[in-house]
Amino acid sequence: FGWPRVNAVGALAKVVSSSPLGVFRRADSTGAAGCTARLDDLSKKLGAERRETLIYLAAREAAHLRLFQHVPWLVERLILDVEEFATGLSLDNSALEEATREFDPESMGDPQKMQEMMERLQNQDLAPKIVSSTDHARIRLETSLSLVEGWVDYVVGEALGNRLPTTASIQAAWSVFRDSDQPGMSALARTVGIDLSAPKANQAAELWSRLTFAVGKERRDAVWNHPDFLPVDSDLDSPAEFIDSILGETEGKDFDPISEIEKLERELNKGEDDSSDGDSDGDDADK
Repeated sequence: FGWPRVNAVGALAKVVSSSPLGVFRRADSTGAAGCTARLDDLSKKLGAERRETLIYLAAREAAHLRLFQHVPWLVERLILDVEEFATGLSLDNSALEEATREFDPESMGDPQKMQEMMERLQNQDLAPKIVSSTDHARIRLETSLSLVEGWVDYVVGEALGNRLPTTASIQAAWSVFRDSDQPGMSALARTVGIDLSAPKANQAAELWSRLTFAVGKERRDAVWNHPDFLPVDSDLDSPAEFIDSILGETEGKDFDPISEIEKLERELNKGEDDSSDGDSDGDDADK
């Protein structure tokens, strides 16, 4: 299994709730989870009172739970992305192989050369690198996790904004904590090659905010009806085109394709009838 992987798993014990590991959440789960043992430490990091931190964490857990319950395909989609990424995994040992080729056995009799070689090796990262031939699955997974976390950021901010005065400052601190202060998630990313900390959660939260303003909550929520409706990685960096596409669908919501087809058929039939009447008149004139 290897010590790096053991250390990565051990570091996950420091997470404060189940939401960072939302990929493992069951769609039919009815309970949220939180680790209050680290609540005091987290409160200091967020610059909030213990009670405020607990309320914020509980709200995030409830938002995660509600989303996964109302989007039954989400868990399967995330797990399939993990499986697809895993099928293409391999270890890149090129750094170690390159260092081995540079090794000169004759230098072992020369202390100065040995010292120089050791210094070069110490400055190099010789650890195997995880690579995958199915890297698109990693991108899709990290995008989906970012959409989930960004969604939770936005809806929790909306729900607590008028109830918890410190919500804005807590959310800003939480964003920093999520991006840079979770050694367990960072260790896992180095070990398996996937960043489960939702690397584009802030961009996703901004997208959900702008989409809500543009089309309203009902049409925004409909984006979760099917995985093909969700934004892709490039949409998180530049959401304008995606929002415009949803806005265009909303403006044309009264469009009824069946009625339009029936109308076209009536027009075509009318044209054929008029043509038949003209032919009949021509035949009568010839007679």
